[in-house]
Amino acid sequence: MSKNLILFALVTILLSACSQWVSVNPLTPPAEPDKKMEGLWKLESKENDKVYLHIGKKTENTMVALSVEHKGDGSLDIVEIPFFISRTGANNFLNVRYEDIEKGVSESDKGYIFVKYSFSDDNTLSFYQFNPEIINSAVQSGKLKGEVYYRETIPNPAPESGDKEKTIDSVKINDTSENMVKFFNSEGNMYVDEILKFIRVK
Repeated sequence: MSKNLILFALVTILLSACSQWVSVNPLTPPAEPDKKMEGLWKLESKENDKVYLHIGKKTENTMVALSVEHKGDGSLDIVEIPFFISRTGANNFLNVRYEDIEKGVSESDKGYIFVKYSFSDDNTLSFYQFNPEIINSAVQSGKLKGEVYYRETIPNPAPESGDKEKTIDSVKINDTSENMVKFFNSEGNMYVDEILKFIRVK
């Protein structure tokens, strides 16, 4: 692939149905780093992709994941992903700044991505994708404060009137951290997929 698989998957988490969402505020202040995440992990892949995730502590309250993909031509694709942890009751999240993992991000697209993670056992680490429809609907209805940006598209087949339809281009949440946590903890079906699974390398 032209893009590191881990980076591709992280961006996929916030790119769905051609809409993108970020948050102005983090989900919580940085929690204590999760020692259970530390170590070397290998991506579980049906395509047998050779992708490893090195995770460790960076500062007192931040962590870093170093994604290393072994490509078919013998080269390495390496991406550094800084993050910090949020713990909200039963759920744990990474807070990743979009501009830290994607170059050339416009000012309007800068902000935080939240990535839920969990352990099914000590040696299996999974990441999950938010349901974008719930996020979009929450901002549109005012359950979460934010801005919805639209773009006009021509339906296929195009109507005789030539009218264009509006589709969501991006969403920017500007609500408080406290309100976001309440919303995420109260809504059902917040997560649509286990997007990445890693097995610990011992």
